Amino acid sequence: MVNHGWSYYYQQVTNQLDSIHDFFLVIEMKHYFAPCRYRKAQLALQKGEEDLAREALKRRKTYAVS
Repeated sequence: MVNHGWSYYYQQVTNQLDSIHDFFLVIEMKHYFAPCRYRKAQLALQKGEEDLAREALKRRKTYAVS
């Protein structure tokens, strides 16, 4: 068995925590941006800009929480 120093294990744990943080940041962004895109689509429809509304809904699908 290879005996790594404590700094090796510290780095491993730090990397894993960074990955977990990034994962939750992505989830948080999806929850924020999907409703924003829906509101933009609604506003575009109210102004009669159907193409803009379609584009907002396409982008909303990109942020949809899966």
